[in-house]
Amino acid sequence: MSIWKICHDTSAGLSHIHSHGIVHQDIKPSNIFFVTNARFGAMCKIGDFGLAGSIGSSGDGQEGDTRYLAPELLASATRRPTSDIFGLGLTLYEIATDEQIEMPPDGPRWHQL
Repeated sequence: MSIWKICHDTSAGLSHIHSHGIVHQDIKPSNIFFVTNARFGAMCKIGDFGLAGSIGSSGDGQEGDTRYLAPELLASATRRPTSDIFGLGLTLYEIATDEQIEMPPDGPRWHQL
């Protein structure tokens, strides 16, 4: 499956859930699943909605994987679609480069990114 297909399918999935007022809050490679579809062939699906919530709501302190955590979540626990897009960007980078990103867990190095 090409990186463009992964990007398309995952972006379409995020667009759909965001249009329904939901933020996933934990987009990362292990939450993107590959399935077969009789009409479209291989497809990507977003899974693990355990941290999902309504756009604009505040989280309960639980966060997704810190390696894919959007910078705005440091300043506010308010759920925003942009945090999913940040996680998708890092996910696509990691998939495209076939390497794991060494993300600092917090502090000045994290803010520099």
